[in-house]
Amino acid sequence: MADNGSFRAKERLRASVARQLGPDDRVLDMYAGGGRLYEACWSRVRGAACDSNEVRAREAAITRPEWAVAMGDSVKLVAAGWLKAVPFRVVDIDSWGAPWSALHAWCASDRERAPVTTLFLTDGYRRVMQATKPLEIFWGSSDPRPMCAAEYERQMLALLAKWGAMARVDLRLDRQRHDASMWLYELAAKRLS
Repeated sequence: MADNGSFRAKERLRASVARQLGPDDRVLDMYAGGGRLYEACWSRVRGAACDSNEVRAREAAITRPEWAVAMGDSVKLVAAGWLKAVPFRVVDIDSWGAPWSALHAWCASDRERAPVTTLFLTDGYRRVMQATKPLEIFWGSSDPRPMCAAEYERQMLALLAKWGAMARVDLRLDRQRHDASMWLYELAAKRLS
C-alpha cells in the first residue's frame, strides 16, 4: 500500500472489516508501501504483500514475518497467478494514482476466490479523469472529452459488472467517499455458485 495521503480516511474505511477478520482469513496487500495501513488494520491477520520498491518490500518482509512478501510489480504478479490458491478475504489496492489495472489483474486471474472478498481501492486519478479524458485501457473509450462525476461513476459501475462476470463474482460497490484529492471505494465480491 502506498502511503499516499488521507491516511485516517483510509484507516476508517478498512477498520470495520479488519475487526471482523478471523484467524483463517487472509489479506492481499497489493502495494505494501510504508506499512502504515498494515500496522493500523491488517497486523493481526496473515496475508501477502508486494511492492515494486526493493526497500519497501524488504521492510514488509521484516515487519510481516507471517506474511508472504514479494518484490515486483503487483499487477504482473497477480495476473501471473501469484498465490492463486489462496482465497483472500480482503484485497487492498492502495496504489499511487489509479487502481484499475490492479483490480483488473485480480478479476482476470484464474484464482481461488473466498465466498466474499472485500476490496479496498484508492482512486487518486478520478479527479484527473474528470478534468481530462478517459483512458482506453480502463474504459474502452477513446472519447477525448472530459467526464463529469456522474459519467465517471456510470462507466466505473459498468466496468465493475464486466470484470465481476470475468472473475465469476458479483462485484458491487458498497461504499465510497471523497477525501482530499482522492476517492476511496469499498467493494464486495461475492463468489457465484
